[in-house]
Parts: sequence; structure tokens; C-alpha cells
Amino acid sequence: MARNMMPRKIKFSKIAIVMFLTVLIWVYADLATDDTHLVPNVPVRIAGSGDSELWATFKNEDGSPVSSIVIKHIVLKGPTSRIAEVKRDLDNNLLKLAFSLDPERQDMTTAGSRKLDMLDFVREREQIRGLGGVTVESCEPNEVTIDVVKLRKRDLDIRSVDENGRPLEAESINPSRISMYVPEDWGRDQAAEVMLTPGEIGPARAAGVRKIPYIVLDDGQKRQSNNYVQVKLLPEEDKLDQHIISRGTVGFCFSDNTQGKYRVSLDTVSSQIIIRATQEARQAYEGERYKVILEIDDDDATATDWVSREFKYNFPEEYVRKGEIKLDPEHELVEAKFKLIPLSSAENP
Repeated sequence: MARNMMPRKIKFSKIAIVMFLTVLIWVYADLATDDTHLVPNVPVRIAGSGDSELWATFKNEDGSPVSSIVIKHIVLKGPTSRIAEVKRDLDNNLLKLAFSLDPERQDMTTAGSRKLDMLDFVREREQIRGLGGVTVESCEPNEVTIDVVKLRKRDLDIRSVDENGRPLEAESINPSRISMYVPEDWGRDQAAEVMLTPGEIGPARAAGVRKIPYIVLDDGQKRQSNNYVQVKLLPEEDKLDQHIISRGTVGFCFSDNTQGKYRVSLDTVSSQIIIRATQEARQAYEGERYKVILEIDDDDATATDWVSREFKYNFPEEYVRKGEIKLDPEHELVEAKFKLIPLSSAENP
């Protein structure tokens, strides 16, 4: 039996060697065959500098400064199978090429203009070096111009704005001026800004809020101060028109223990209600059956003298929610003086 097994072992070994050599040839053939893939529109942005005096920008085609550009295309080159994997990852958004340029790492720390070789820059990026066997064959543009400006420290006025850049009139900003690094040609009328969100405007009118001033450079880059300021806004101007409601009809809301047992005797009631509202809200309020409601409590039945109580105003809820109707704050609340009179048996069967 031993003599019969030996040829089979030799035969199996030959098959394994042939298979190994075949796979090796396939792998070598794949590695020996390169493919390319063009990646369009790759963004490059200038990273924020740790040096407050340094401002680096790309020079746009029209000569204006910009903080980011788009490489029109990058041509990747590598083994066919690896290029196919990279292309698949790009198509499925598993890989997105985007680069950041740190001026200080590029030794751009002195004022002036210089050219940057984009092909060398792209080849050195971690994203490219991490693609495993894939290199960059070419890119467009081949070079770009970078301008570096040294900023100068100046004292700036501060103004407050909302999220849309509209001015907000401040009662006070403390301190009223702040030192920041700005370009040499920064105008004297160009102020630093503090931006208040809708949620901050109310507190800023009531008590003030702490904010960090900033400036916006010509490339759209925002530079913040290292210090806070306290911003107090002026009270909001009332934008609702004043209206006089001459017929203030009264409704009564009895408690469970007084309902059906008493009637209300009113001593004095102001005949006018002064409100602030939009025209639509005023018309809706005038359409209400009762303009004011007087709430009646259990204790009112045992009172020995006239009871004084403010009315509840029956404003349409929809317009209250929208802030389109309210009492005129410059006029006093309407108050009633009343007594409860027990109903007779005939009135309360």
C-alpha cells in the first residue's frame, strides 16, 4: 500500500505548485497593469493660523483673496484592482478627497506672494498617502498663488447685529472698543461685530448678554477676539398700533359653588379698553362676545364689602400666540368693583 500512495502525494504537490504559480502570475499581472482615475472638483481650504497676525489667502482668478479653492481634477494612478476599489469608495461616498493647507507648515510665515506646486502638495497629503499603492499622476491647476499678509493691531468700535447682519441698536457695549488684528487698509468706520441669535435678543434687552466680538476679512474668514464684551440692547419699539375698544362687554366665570346661586352687581367698570394689535387681531377681538371676563371665587359670596378684581382679557388665542395683540402697557388694567347678590327662589328654581 505504501508504494501506491507515493505517486498520489507527488501528484497533489504538483497541482498545489501549479495553482500557487497561477495565482502568483495573476497577482503580478494585476500589479504590473496600472490604471488611472480622474477625480474632479477637489476642495482645498486654508486652515486657521495659530498666529493672530498672519493672514494667508489664495489669489482667485480675478485677483481677489479667497480662503478656499477647487482643484479642477486630480488623476490617480495605481494597480487596476486598487484603482477600482478607490473609484467604488468615491462613488459610494465612503471616500471624499478634501485637503487643508496650513501656511505655517508650508513655511509661509512672512508677508508676500509665493507660488505653491499643487502636484507636490497633493502627493504629500495624508489622504493620498493612505490610499495604498495609489499615487497622483497629475492635477489641474499645477500651481496656485498664495498671498500672506501681516495684520496690525488696532482699537475698533463694536456694533451689534442679528443673524442676518441687520444692526441692533445697543444701549451699551462694555467695553465699547476692542483691540484686534486687522489689515493695513482696514477703514476707521469698519467696526468689530457681535452677533445675537433670536434667543439672545430678548435677554440682551432685559439684562444684557456676554458675547465675543469678531471681524470678517475680505476672504470671508471670521477672526474672533480673545475677550468678551457685555451687550445691552435698547427696549424694543412697539410695532403694534394702538386701538380703543369702546364697548367692553363683560362675561362672568362662576366657581362651582357660586354657579346658579348668585348674580353680580357691578359698581364701576371702565368703559374703554386700550390695546395694541394688528388690524386683523383688533377685528377678531371686537368680534368676541365678551371682551373681558370677571372670575368669581367661592370667597366672594361671604365678602361684606365691595370686591376689587382685575378683568381677564378675552383676546383671541391665535393672535396672542403670534404676538399680534396685547394690552397697551402705558394704560392701567381695567378693574371691577362688585358684590354677589343671592338669587331669589324665583330666579333660581
